[in-house]
Amino acid sequence: MLAKILKDYEGIIGAVLGVAVTMIVTFILKKIGKVYITVDDFDIKNYRFDSGYPKGTVDYAEAEYVDISFEISFFNSSDEPRGFQDIKVVFYDSYRNVIFKKTPHDMRTTRNTSYGSTSDELKIINLPSKTMLQIGVETYVREELVKEMSKCASIYFESKDHKGRVTKHLLKKNMIVKNPQ
Repeated sequence: MLAKILKDYEGIIGAVLGVAVTMIVTFILKKIGKVYITVDDFDIKNYRFDSGYPKGTVDYAEAEYVDISFEISFFNSSDEPRGFQDIKVVFYDSYRNVIFKKTPHDMRTTRNTSYGSTSDELKIINLPSKTMLQIGVETYVREELVKEMSKCASIYFESKDHKGRVTKHLLKKNMIVKNPQ
């Protein structure tokens, strides 16, 4: 009896199973892929102020202000859009303890103002599928944290995905500087 019913509906059952398997495999294949991150043109500049204007200096001990800039490129190889949030530049000591975190600025949003130039904080990055994106990023370390940088051994670019998983990308390592006097 059951064999006769299966034989009568063999084509329909095969078609339904074929559609279901195809949908499952397509769903899985769309999720495969990852976001590749590369960093170029990493630069750290130390400044001190002379008569209210920043003056470049190579000696870290004299620095009152540190400017960190880099180009970061993303390539989303999956068929699904990906996003990053809670973006930070994180400074670690040699024991992998966080010294401090800074929210970087997106250089694509730089605009002139009456007192110089300004840019918006980089808070969210949206990556459509199969897309490459390059962003100029800059962060500043003010006088109160410059002395803390003397403990810094490495700098990371960190963000969270939509599930809250932290992504870390090394920007600079082996950078312990002499302690300012």
